[in-house]
Amino acid sequence: MAEIKSVAGLDCELIFIMGNHDQRLSTKISSACPELEGVHGMDLRDHLDPDWTVCWEAIANGSGINAVEFRHRHKSGHGAGRNNVLAAGRSVVSGHTHHLNCTRVSNSLGHFWGIDTGMMAPLGSKAFKAYTEMAQTGWASGSAVLTFAGGRLLWPELVHVVDEQAGLVSFRGDLIRVGAGSLH
Repeated sequence: MAEIKSVAGLDCELIFIMGNHDQRLSTKISSACPELEGVHGMDLRDHLDPDWTVCWEAIANGSGINAVEFRHRHKSGHGAGRNNVLAAGRSVVSGHTHHLNCTRVSNSLGHFWGIDTGMMAPLGSKAFKAYTEMAQTGWASGSAVLTFAGGRLLWPELVHVVDEQAGLVSFRGDLIRVGAGSLH
């Protein structure tokens, strides 16, 4: 979060969207020691930079049909991107599935996007070995780049981590070594 803040710029709003795992600390403490509920330090939010707004959902690009909803989870499972758009009635960016996908849903009102942002953590992280029972997950490390023009979200672009160890990502049809530029 400190790295993002350092390059975000002064006119950028810093928003941390909570996910299901972010509530584990306070939930565990509340159930094991209810008398500690509300004590500073017992909630994840107490450990985050106060310049970040912590929320469950954020809306960008106004409140109308071209608004984009950001949340950790709306719908889940395979097809979550499409199902998010159908349930929300607008474009939705989420990360709960840890998949890296972009699904277009079109109707008479226009094009809407269900964007699954993948995950920032390395796929081989020890944190996931027990959690996934070492099973194949379909997860991908990466992120999404959103561009707005004329009040509309343009076709979202995905950044896919190709090789974590080598620092290689693919973006716009190019293989890029992070910190070194494009490889040709």
